[in-house]
Amino acid sequence: LRGVADGRIERFEVETIVGSLLLGLASAQTFMAPLVRLRQADEYTTAHSLNVASLTMALAQYAGYTADQVRAVGVAGVLHDIGKVLVPREVLNRNGPLTAEERALVERHPVDGARMILESGDAGLELAAIVAYEHHMRYDGGGYPQPSRRRACHPASDLLHVCDVCYAMATHGP
Repeated sequence: LRGVADGRIERFEVETIVGSLLLGLASAQTFMAPLVRLRQADEYTTAHSLNVASLTMALAQYAGYTADQVRAVGVAGVLHDIGKVLVPREVLNRNGPLTAEERALVERHPVDGARMILESGDAGLELAAIVAYEHHMRYDGGGYPQPSRRRACHPASDLLHVCDVCYAMATHGP
């Protein structure tokens, strides 16, 4: 919010943000149930998902995406870590090294998230499933999950990956 740093609060700006959130909620109720489940599982991951979604939407808009594409990227951003609801909280919030078994659990979240999104049966969430699956894949073929053959990721996955990494470097989390 502009003006907050110097103590000013612009009511119109806050109302505009809230209005946009309400429009988004009204048009995309499908993702609300998983988001509530994610929040119950882990508050940090929920905030992370919402912030990464916002950054990704801004980057997509800057890159010239249409309003519908920006909205789809936003939904994908909100849902990209939904598979973490299946990772035990004590593993997810560990501030130290993980065991090999714990790392394997964490590294399953893209596959689990994509599966959960696809099992929702909502054809409008296809991009979200792709992004959930690909968001930890790297240009050099590293990352996870490892596909059976090397391939390029969807451009939306690449946008989100950049925002995900930038957000992780700029914040303090487990």
